[in-house]
Amino acid sequence: MNDLLVQPPLSLTEDVVVHELAARTRLTESTVLVEIGGNAGRAWATRLGVGAWHSVDPRNAEGINGQVTSWCAKGEDMPLGDNSADIVFSCNAFQFVNFGGVLRDAHRVLRPGGILYSHFGPIWSGPDGHQLEYVQYEGRELRFWSDTLLPPYAHLRFSPEELRSVLHTAIPNSLADALVWHIHSSTTINRLFAEDYLDLVRTSPFSIREFVLSDHLDYAIETPRYAHELLEQEFNLRELGAATPCSMHKTHQLGVRDVRMLLQKPGH
Repeated sequence: MNDLLVQPPLSLTEDVVVHELAARTRLTESTVLVEIGGNAGRAWATRLGVGAWHSVDPRNAEGINGQVTSWCAKGEDMPLGDNSADIVFSCNAFQFVNFGGVLRDAHRVLRPGGILYSHFGPIWSGPDGHQLEYVQYEGRELRFWSDTLLPPYAHLRFSPEELRSVLHTAIPNSLADALVWHIHSSTTINRLFAEDYLDLVRTSPFSIREFVLSDHLDYAIETPRYAHELLEQEFNLRELGAATPCSMHKTHQLGVRDVRMLLQKPGH
């Protein structure tokens, strides 16, 4: 894993990731592009000059608007035919999906030689361990980059019960309980480490053209003033990675925050 880690930050906005996609592939009026997660096609399909843009997301409202077709569906069960797409693209969605299932279905819908390009965060390897867009509190959705409510690596350092007791010292119990449930029980995040993503890619039928990692964090983790003896215990990232149980690896390289991935389906 160390040889894959790059220090400069990877792209952190959807617009930049779309530009990177356009720079890496040939987009024409005949291109069929499938986006997993979100609906960027409404803004980009015409500007990029693609023939058809399919947006696949279980939160989408289905419909057709010019070149863009929106599907209410999961990325592992795309409503497209075999060998029907030139490109599968995703930005900041693969931490929310059944990644192995998405790889299998992306391989199915891509034509031989087609590419899968994605940027995403393996959040279980990162310091926050969650993404809060699905958590509502007092009438608003939380944002992990501004609502930095958890001490770094709390999802790995503490059991759910321990974490709840830490959080109860500084924030309302209802908010603490919502956070603990989301981190450890919610089905909206997949809890894969960076190594797990790489293993699933390596065992897939795809050829790997790019798989690079970054430990850059573009926001400050400023937590409330928790007063708990568990926080007085010092921890080391290397030791924490070695102590974290997982079915595939004996140790994990913690601190990985972002992944850029370019895969290709073998063929002409």
